Amino acid sequence: MIEQLAQTARILHNSGANHRDFYLSHFLLHQSQKMGKPSPDNCRIFLIDLHRMRIHKPSRTAWIKAAVKGLLKRQRPRTPQSKTPSRWKMRDVSGLHYSSRDLGLTRGDLIRFMSAYENTSRREVLEALKNNRPFRNFWRKVQKRALNLHKLEQRRARNQRKAETTVLTTAGTQH
Repeated sequence: MIEQLAQTARILHNSGANHRDFYLSHFLLHQSQKMGKPSPDNCRIFLIDLHRMRIHKPSRTAWIKAAVKGLLKRQRPRTPQSKTPSRWKMRDVSGLHYSSRDLGLTRGDLIRFMSAYENTSRREVLEALKNNRPFRNFWRKVQKRALNLHKLEQRRARNQRKAETTVLTTAGTQH
């Protein structure tokens, strides 16, 4: 399931889109007729609330490069592939990470997600976390944002409990 979620995120981001509300609650789990524990063999996941998606257009530079490449090859230029900016990727992935915080995921589960998201082996992910600064910074930002979302949720819960315990008095009438 972790790999399916990561692949969904990777495909979404590589196509030039992001969800903007990318939490586990926006995935539906559909089990086949087989009963038993959910597994990749008898389950499929579906992303919902697609109206929240943002589709990024190719940059001007990408259009220029495509036109130049087409001219050099004496062919009609192809439409350039749009890219999801790193900031939006980070926001989506951190939303998934935040919403999975209380599931008891292990470090190995997180590495499995990173591996499937980056479409590399787990060994390459571990090496990149040690040696590749942009890679490491991206995943640190994901972790930091997920933690901040968690802290925000705790603050809101505390404030709501305070509001529930506050005694309300009736308003007097003015004459």
